[in-house]
Amino acid sequence: MWSKILTFVLPYALKAAEKCLPAVINNLFNKRRNNKMIKVTATNGSSAIVGATIVLSLPSGVVATQTTDANGQTTFSGLVANAAYIVKFSATGYEDKNTTVQAPADDATVSNVTITASAKSAKDIISDASAAVSGAGTTGTDTSDIISEIENTTSAAIKAKEAALTAEISDKTKSNFVKARDQWEVFALKIADAGVDDATVALSVRIISAINKLIEKTK
Repeated sequence: MWSKILTFVLPYALKAAEKCLPAVINNLFNKRRNNKMIKVTATNGSSAIVGATIVLSLPSGVVATQTTDANGQTTFSGLVANAAYIVKFSATGYEDKNTTVQAPADDATVSNVTITASAKSAKDIISDASAAVSGAGTTGTDTSDIISEIENTTSAAIKAKEAALTAEISDKTKSNFVKARDQWEVFALKIADAGVDDATVALSVRIISAINKLIEKTK
């Protein structure tokens, strides 16, 4: 009886296996092939950039988006062997940066890429902030002239404060603009009391005026 059942069932089972087996093998092969890793490290040249957005793409579109950890790193897995991926970096206060990296050919290797980003200048930060707020486009001494003066000033005091301004208002939020304005007011009083030249004090006051314009135009 069992021999008759096997004689009847076996041909159908073999045909089903013949149809399914290539797909199973192909699936296993693809899983093996598509498990390569790329590790991205973001740095400003001296320290890790935490919380940077890293977008991994192929020419066909975005594959994944992740943020860097406390070490400025993130790892993408499940990638296609030898494929060329586009790595896009963006972070508050830094210039955007793109690079290309090839996924490894084997599982024993991780493709490492380091992105060294440049901090935006106060000029760029104020420009970005102006463009981001409602009703942007202020001209004259309140914004555009300030940008030019910050960029061209020879004042050591202003240059030293420029990096702080970049960090203070880079998030383009009203609360950060207010914080930046308040800190610059304290700074202006300090340098005035210290007897710094009038031009530097005047420029600092004009920076405060520019930030006030951003506060007024930010919802």
